[in-house]
Amino acid sequence: MRDRVCKGREMLFAHEREFRVRSYECDAYGHANNATYLMWMQEVDLDALANAGEDLGMRLAGGGRISWREVDIEYLQPLRHGDTFVLKTWLEGIEGGVLRRVYEFRRKGPDETVAMASSDSVLLEGASGRPCSLPAGLAAASLPAAHRGTTLRARRFPPPPPPPVGVFRMRRKVMWQEIDPSRQVNVATLLGYATDCGMEVSAAHRWPEARMMEHGFGIISRRHHILCGQAAMMSDELEISTWAYAPTRATCMRTYVISRPRDDAMVMQLISLYVWVDMATRQPVRIPAQLLADFAPNIVGLETKKTGGTIEGGRQ
Repeated sequence: MRDRVCKGREMLFAHEREFRVRSYECDAYGHANNATYLMWMQEVDLDALANAGEDLGMRLAGGGRISWREVDIEYLQPLRHGDTFVLKTWLEGIEGGVLRRVYEFRRKGPDETVAMASSDSVLLEGASGRPCSLPAGLAAASLPAAHRGTTLRARRFPPPPPPPVGVFRMRRKVMWQEIDPSRQVNVATLLGYATDCGMEVSAAHRWPEARMMEHGFGIISRRHHILCGQAAMMSDELEISTWAYAPTRATCMRTYVISRPRDDAMVMQLISLYVWVDMATRQPVRIPAQLLADFAPNIVGLETKKTGGTIEGGRQ
């Protein structure tokens, strides 16, 4: 994704907005929270589409909304409190009512790309919530001539391996402060649910964040690939399941599945790449052998017959 930058004629069709990282947007490491990047992306989505034409702007003002179907984001360098950056976005293509948008986060001062992302989205009607047609002039207003009418390359969400015997599960109820103006749980909030589950699965395997800090390392998100499903609403009970796979010297993949038990609906699937980092040098560090041993039931390929079974809510 890193080589997808805005060049040439595409620059004329890009939309950009400047942001400053605020203290409450940062996590315990002092980095801008992963979910906050999605919120910034949603803001420029609305800006760019509303500026593309009066027709679309009226639809959005009437309660219509942009709904993401898939999001892929790669974090290259952390943003910290006080950093100013420019978020630039442009359409890569439009097909069958699906908008494919690319994003570039560039920090000001030391001019550098700190994150890249892409999304597939549709426009939904405010009253029915159904996909609606896009304004006829949107392609002309947002795409270079060479990109109009072209077929978008099909995405392929990378399927994780089947869960191991030690799949971790936790449940939570959707609260009032977690729904957005569409009365649904925002994708950024769902990513926050997955992050909470990641902390819980670590604690359940005897590696809470405090113990990691004592050993001088942290686990940093490098990439998230999100597939959106059914909407979660107020008071829904959700189940988050997670397991890890493909560990290397300093990285590991982890998948999260957020579902609604009452109707078995898939709300979100997430594939994440994590990197183990020395907190003093901020450089990748080898995953401790003891951590891998403790997590073995939850890691595909490392399960052992001695410690099988599902862990729920931090208890085995």
